[in-house]
Amino acid sequence: MDRPLVEIMLTVSLLGVLALTITSATAQHQILVATLNDLSMEKSLSSATSAITNAAAEASTTGETICIKIAFPYAVTLDALQGFVYASNEYASRKMAVPVEIFGKGTAMVFKITAYANKTVILEAVR
Repeated sequence: MDRPLVEIMLTVSLLGVLALTITSATAQHQILVATLNDLSMEKSLSSATSAITNAAAEASTTGETICIKIAFPYAVTLDALQGFVYASNEYASRKMAVPVEIFGKGTAMVFKITAYANKTVILEAVR
């Protein structure tokens, strides 16, 4: 075979292998990004429901109204209705049950949680 033909064949085969490698790396990166976004939303929802439950427990124990604020590093949409808290952002959404009567919704980085002695909780976005 001619040397130029061999060089062309090697170049084409190397480009094919490179294209497969890039495609595979891109797919793995997208899966990793989706997984990290899901974990981030799970952490946000867990933090919110924990703060809500703790505030309600403290309010019912002390008999006083408890107000706390919870902050996130990015904007989160929280929607609380009939014992469930729904959390979402542009990448993922989750829901979790809470053992209190809770109302409120909003999109923000900071939320105000007001818990009353009768185990009712109001969730408000702080602008």
